[in-house]
Amino acid sequence: MTSLRSVLIAFVILIAVFIATHVLPIPGSLRDVMAAAGGQTILDQKPAFSTVEIYQRLDAFGQTGRALYQRFLVTTDVIFPLTLLAFLFLLARYTSQQLAPPRALRGLLLIFPFAFFVFDMIENLSIFQMLSDYPERHRLTGDLLGYVTVVKRLSMYAAIVLPLVLFSLAGIRRWRKKPP
Repeated sequence: MTSLRSVLIAFVILIAVFIATHVLPIPGSLRDVMAAAGGQTILDQKPAFSTVEIYQRLDAFGQTGRALYQRFLVTTDVIFPLTLLAFLFLLARYTSQQLAPPRALRGLLLIFPFAFFVFDMIENLSIFQMLSDYPERHRLTGDLLGYVTVVKRLSMYAAIVLPLVLFSLAGIRRWRKKPP
């Protein structure tokens, strides 16, 4: 059984890790990478849909920015998605246990967190490969990367929104059934 307490603990850990990896100016954080890259946004924050655009952005990162970005991909950008996966999975299980939705919805609840994580890791590996072989161009990887990022984001949003919608609908049903 997944308890509300475990979901809330996972959420608190997620927020703490987000602050450490995305907000604080500590070595290896997103802010650190962006500062070293002259303020350039990383590829998973603003997707690029062509190899040309990706390599223009990687060129603008400079050598130091590219090196930090590569380290970021195998450290910070694994730690944060893992904490998000844990939270989303616990939320999905809690929702599934509390509301007992139809089997198809239960499946979606549990698939979306893992789809998010798998596509995030594909994205990371793709960017890591491009950075490892830089300045060599990986055309197919570059042309597909933006779409991988979009699917990752959609999976993440679905993993957040679906439980909220199901709890909202359950609340509306309970409210309508209340005697006046």
